[in-house]
Amino acid sequence: MMLDQIHAARLSGFITELRSGHWLQAQAVLREEDHEGKASYCCLGVASEIAASHGVCTREDDTYYSHDHDPDEDEGEANESDLLWVVYEWYGLRESNPKIKVLCGEIPDQASVTLCETCRRVGDRDVDCNNLVEVCATEANDETGLDFNTIADAFERTYLQPVAGE
Repeated sequence: MMLDQIHAARLSGFITELRSGHWLQAQAVLREEDHEGKASYCCLGVASEIAASHGVCTREDDTYYSHDHDPDEDEGEANESDLLWVVYEWYGLRESNPKIKVLCGEIPDQASVTLCETCRRVGDRDVDCNNLVEVCATEANDETGLDFNTIADAFERTYLQPVAGE
């Protein structure tokens, strides 16, 4: 899926931030603070924080809200690990937990993510395998434990590089 220029620029900025080294990585939550007040984020938390800095949504403590959020309803409130609809639409994505293409060889042995067909047939993961495996962003961040640089590569590969025939 190729994005238009505006959405591609926004996603490119997010990818740059993932690679910047400025963000501490967390698992299973968009954002959390430790006892010293230092914040850490999952990959989608970084995307949410950037969107909030552009006025797309707001954040109170560790929860992100759309501007039409009703405090008496769950509507307009992000769950613990997925993007709000206003955030994923702002990036030009189609879902709250976007799928990304990870190289099979990057998936750690202990991860519960399904390997590519070739590695499954052989019954073992090849660390040099360059076949692509589609996983949700939260799986890449939480279940496989991939670092932000590898996740940034996967977002770039999935959404910003042209696919043959497009």
